[in-house]
Amino acid sequence: MLDVDNNPVMSVTIDADGNYTVTQYQPIDQDDSDITNIALNVSGTDDDGDTANGTINIVINDGGNAEDVSDEVTIEEGDLENPASGNEYPVHGESSKLIPTPSDDLDPSTLQLTDEAKATLFGDGTDQNPGELSEITSGGQPVDFVSVENPDGSFSIVGTVDGVEAITISFEVVQGGDGEFYINTTVDRFTIG
Repeated sequence: MLDVDNNPVMSVTIDADGNYTVTQYQPIDQDDSDITNIALNVSGTDDDGDTANGTINIVINDGGNAEDVSDEVTIEEGDLENPASGNEYPVHGESSKLIPTPSDDLDPSTLQLTDEAKATLFGDGTDQNPGELSEITSGGQPVDFVSVENPDGSFSIVGTVDGVEAITISFEVVQGGDGEFYINTTVDRFTIG
């Protein structure tokens, strides 16, 4: 079995005794029951031309799902009046959180804010539900936020005041050297005015 780019997805090898080996090279989409059934019709012919037909049923059960994770990044506001070393702008915070993936690799391009999180952060555009981000100001001015999603699955929430960047919160999924996947979160806060 090959994918659309002619890369192997699965191979089935049958020896002369009828024993077979199935090797899976890439993830396979499952139906709603998380099972994929593949019926492989086979035939064999003996030395005097007799043919026998059969079917090898390959059943692929989906592995365990990645676990939900939560994380927190805390930054300390800089001091505009007494910006001692380590207490000036810009301020920066970051975190890296393991996303346990028991059997299926995580597709980094699928990282996204849930609809619930978007509604909580950005609201619905009404005065009754302006979203939590509407409460943030910088230099006494409201911060305008947008979400920027990239094709690689990384995304940022960028806040500006009069077109000048005030805060950026960035998220990306990376695969570590141990084969596990991590969500990296970075917060950068800049001074305005």
